[in-house]
Amino acid sequence: MQRKDILIDRTTKIISIICFAFILIALFVIAKSPPASGYEISIYDAYPWYFWFFLVASIAGGIGILVHQAFAKEKSNCWVAGLSIIIIANTIFLLLPEFRGYAFYGRGDTPTHLGHIRDILNTGHVGESNFYPIEHLLGASLVRVAGVSLENITSLFFVLFSGIYIANMYLLAKSAGKHSGQALLTIAFASPLIYSFFHVNIHPNILSLFMVPCLLYFYHKRELHSSNRLENTIVLLLLAFLITFFHPVTTLFVIIIFFTFGLAYVLYSRFLSHGSSEHGQYGIIGKNFFGVSLIMFITFFIWYFSYVSICQSFKRVADWLLYQIGKPLVMAQLEPLAEAELTPFQTFELFVNRYGAVFLLLFVSSISLIYVLKRILSKNRDLEPVTFTYSVQFLMALFIGTIMLFGYFVEYNLIRVARLPLLMGTILSGLVIYDFIASYVKNNPKKLIFTAVTGIVIIAMAALSLGSVYNSPRTCKLNSQVTWMDVVGTKWFERSKSLDIPVIVNSAQSLHRFEDYNFGIDSSPITRARIDRKRLPSHFGYAGNNTIAEALDFRDRYMVLFKLDKVAPLFFPENVRPKVYQWTTEDFKRLRIDSYTAQIYDNGGFEVWRVYGK
Repeated sequence: MQRKDILIDRTTKIISIICFAFILIALFVIAKSPPASGYEISIYDAYPWYFWFFLVASIAGGIGILVHQAFAKEKSNCWVAGLSIIIIANTIFLLLPEFRGYAFYGRGDTPTHLGHIRDILNTGHVGESNFYPIEHLLGASLVRVAGVSLENITSLFFVLFSGIYIANMYLLAKSAGKHSGQALLTIAFASPLIYSFFHVNIHPNILSLFMVPCLLYFYHKRELHSSNRLENTIVLLLLAFLITFFHPVTTLFVIIIFFTFGLAYVLYSRFLSHGSSEHGQYGIIGKNFFGVSLIMFITFFIWYFSYVSICQSFKRVADWLLYQIGKPLVMAQLEPLAEAELTPFQTFELFVNRYGAVFLLLFVSSISLIYVLKRILSKNRDLEPVTFTYSVQFLMALFIGTIMLFGYFVEYNLIRVARLPLLMGTILSGLVIYDFIASYVKNNPKKLIFTAVTGIVIIAMAALSLGSVYNSPRTCKLNSQVTWMDVVGTKWFERSKSLDIPVIVNSAQSLHRFEDYNFGIDSSPITRARIDRKRLPSHFGYAGNNTIAEALDFRDRYMVLFKLDKVAPLFFPENVRPKVYQWTTEDFKRLRIDSYTAQIYDNGGFEVWRVYGK
C-alpha cells in the first residue's frame, strides 16, 4: 500500500511537470505572436489551436491533481502544485488583452469606472456621483503606489480579483468543512472562470461578490472559535463596511445571507440537532447574525439613499412590483432570440457557449441539494450542520435568482442574476460531493468512478468557461476590445467638436463611456457631446432615402463610427446578419459621393463625418 502511494505521488509530480511545460509552451506561442494591429473580431482566433490545447490541458491537469488530492488517503503538498498550475494558467488567459496590445479590455462599464479612478487622481477625492468608491480608491492607490498606468489597472484587477476569489473560497471551505479534502474539492469547483465576461470587465457587483467568502470565513471564525473572538469581530465589521461601499446589491445579498444563517440555525436546532452538534469547530452557526446585518443595513440606507440614481432604481423596482411597469429579465432575453429566428441547434449552441459552465455548476449544486434533502427526509438524519446551513443558503439563493429572472430588478444579465446561486453552489458542491464519495461510496471501484466523473465535470466547466470570458462570434457578442485608435480618436473629437451640433452614433453609451474614461466624470474639463436620441440608421438610411441628410430630417449632425460598428454583423450567424444594423462597402461608396456629407477624421479605427442638413 505504501509503495502504491509512492507511485501515485510520483505520477502527480510528473503530471505537474508536464503541465508547467505546457504553460511554458503557451507563453512561447504568445511571445512569438505579433500584437493586434487594430480591432479584432475574436481574441480566440489570434492564437493557433495548439495554444488552446496546451492551456486547457494544463488547467485540466491542475484540476485533476486537486481532485485526486481531495480524496487521497495520505494527503501531501502536491495540491499546491495543482492550484499553482490553475492560477498561472488563468492569469495567462486573463492577461491576453495585455499581450495582444489592446489599450484595455471592456467597453461597457469599464471606461466609466476608469473615469472615476481618474477623478480621484485628478482631484484627490471621490467624485460626487461616485456612490460605490471602494474599487476606485483601490485603483487610484495602485496607480500611485505601484506606478501602473490607468489602462493596466483593468488587467491587474482581472488577475487580482480572480485569484482572491479562489483564495477566499479556500479559506471559507477550510473553516466550514470538517475534512481538508472538502476544501481542496471546493477550490477545484471555484477554479473555472465561471462568471464569464465579468472576469475581464470592471463590475463592482461581481468584484464585491469575490470578497463575500472572506467575510463569511471570519464570521465562521467568530462564531465557532472562542479564541481571538474580538480580532475576528473587528475584521468582520471592517469587511462588512468595505462591501457595503463596494456595491449596493451585494450588500443586500450579504444581509440576506446573514438572515439565512439565522434561519438555518433555528431549523437545525429545532429539527436536526443532536445536542453536541452545536458545539465545536464545525458546529451550527447563525445564532449571532443580527448585529452585523443591522450595521450593514443602516450604513446602506444612509449612504445609498442619498443618491438620486439609487432612489430611482428602487422606484423602478417598486413600479414593477406594484404596477407591472418594466420588462422582466426573462422577456428581455427571449425577445431578441425570437426576433433573430435562430434554429433550434443554433439556440442550443449559443446557450452552451454562453452558459454551459454556469449550467453545469448549478446542475451539480442542485444534485447536491437533492442529496441533502433526501438525507434529511430519511430516518438517518446525521447531517453535518454546516452542510445543512449551506444547503439552505443555496436554496435561498435559487429563490432570489428565480425572482430576479422573472421580475424587473434593474439587472439585465443572466450571470448577474445567477451570481449568488453560483457562489453558494460552489461551496455546497465541494462539501456535499466530498462527503458523498468519501463516506457513503463504500466500493473502491465506484469511488474511483465517482472521483473521475467529478474531475471530468469540473474540467468541462473550466473549458466551457474559457470560451465565454471574451466576447466573440461564439457567444454572438461584440469583442469588447478598446484600441488606441478609439482612445486617440474620441479624445480628438471631444476637444474639436462644435457644441451646437448634435452627434448621432450607433450606441449612445459608447461615446459617453469614452468621455468618462478620457476626461473623468466629476472632474471632466469638457462639455459633453449632445447625443441624438435617434440611432444611426442602418445602411445610413439609403434604403429609403436618396441622401443621409434626408434620413436625419435635414438637420446638422456629427456622425461617429467605431470599427466594431462596421464589423458587427460578423459576430452573428449568416442567417441573422440581415437583421443586424450594418453599413456595407456599397453604403460607404454612396456616403463618399453624398453631397451632404464630408469626412473630417479617420485614423483607421475611428471616424467622424459631418452631415450638413441644409
